[in-house]
Amino acid sequence: MGIIDTDLAIKAIDEIDEMKIRGITIASRGEPLLCNDLEKILDNIGQKKNIIELKMNTNAKRLTEKGTKVETLKS
Repeated sequence: MGIIDTDLAIKAIDEIDEMKIRGITIASRGEPLLCNDLEKILDNIGQKKNIIELKMNTNAKRLTEKGTKVETLKS
């Protein structure tokens, strides 16, 4: 287990969009909010024309009302 390399995540997202897969689920045996580049990854997903659904499993311990991660997730 570990945190996915950001460049690899972006490449996978690009390929998923090209294949016209409509949704992505970010979940596994880890906590997505521990990824330092999560905002960059989510921004990349948000720019795709074919990906219209995003699900993310989290324990939410790192979410705060003033945190940038909450602001990113709300947009």
